[in-house]
Amino acid sequence: MIYLDDKTDTILPYGLKGTPFEVVFKALQSSAASVWAVDPSVYRAGIAWMYYAVTAPDVLVNVSRDLLSAALVSEAAPLVKDTQTAADLVGLLAAWREYRPTYENMEGLFPFYSAKAEVLPITDPESQEVLPVTPDVFLQFYIKITEVDWARPLTTAEAVQIGVNASPIGGHAYAYYGLDGEISVPASDAYGDAVLQIVGDDLCLALAHDYGVMTDSGDEDLRSVVWGNDEADPQALAAAELEGGAVPVYGEIDMAVDAVAYLRASAYQHLNKSVTANSTNYLYDAGADASLYVDGDKTYALLGAYTNGDVSVDIAGASLTLVSSGGQYGLRLVWGSTAAQVCYIKYRIS
Repeated sequence: MIYLDDKTDTILPYGLKGTPFEVVFKALQSSAASVWAVDPSVYRAGIAWMYYAVTAPDVLVNVSRDLLSAALVSEAAPLVKDTQTAADLVGLLAAWREYRPTYENMEGLFPFYSAKAEVLPITDPESQEVLPVTPDVFLQFYIKITEVDWARPLTTAEAVQIGVNASPIGGHAYAYYGLDGEISVPASDAYGDAVLQIVGDDLCLALAHDYGVMTDSGDEDLRSVVWGNDEADPQALAAAELEGGAVPVYGEIDMAVDAVAYLRASAYQHLNKSVTANSTNYLYDAGADASLYVDGDKTYALLGAYTNGDVSVDIAGASLTLVSSGGQYGLRLVWGSTAAQVCYIKYRIS
């Protein structure tokens, strides 16, 4: 059997040869060949996609993705995304064929968008706390997204589009993330001050400055310093209970913090960087891809520089400087007069 397409010999009815209709026939032949592939399984799937979606979905998974997208668009599916796999599209075709607008059926659509969701009434108290909505419009409902594949994320705007397109005319959807469990994200050092006032009959005035560091491995509490005036009872001061278990101290203590910064972004922090003489270099927190921004009101002192083998590098002439950009301050390493190989530095924040 010979299939007509743009790569086969022209098969023209003899009676049309030499007539104006010859051009018309060839144009139609070329157009048909560009729309339908020669493969008969693809041709049949294109015509009977609904039958295959219900009875033999594996056939559709192996055909053109464009065909599946076109079928969904023609059926007014609520949303077709570039990130959906062929299996997602086939599953959506089958589910959409049987779809009737109920909360449960709408929830069944979200797995085909690499997510899970709960569809809840607009009066749901938990949703009202997260996303307050006045229930004064017909067909209002919440979409609580409970699981997301962050490699192929579903946004709240897309969830709203699915909800509106999969509900009767006039539907109003309000989507939010309601994710349980832990979300792993890179964490860099963060610094902050808080002031705590202690009130007591024997304390004329006492202020505690709580200072802590949050790192990717946990929280580090730095003990408070408490000042009392000359009339304060030292015993009462020592007995005062501070938040977080901080120990009262009569006088002043050193609040400096030591930290580490790398000269390369996260993927290359195990490697040295060639630091040229008199150069200014970006710094990065451990695991970070964005350069290091710091508090412009604090002081930063260079303590040392090291190779990826933890070998100390001479820091003569080197220093740290702050560079202002858009209201933020970036910490930079200004190197000395001799080039070197440097992996990371240690510095002090005070």
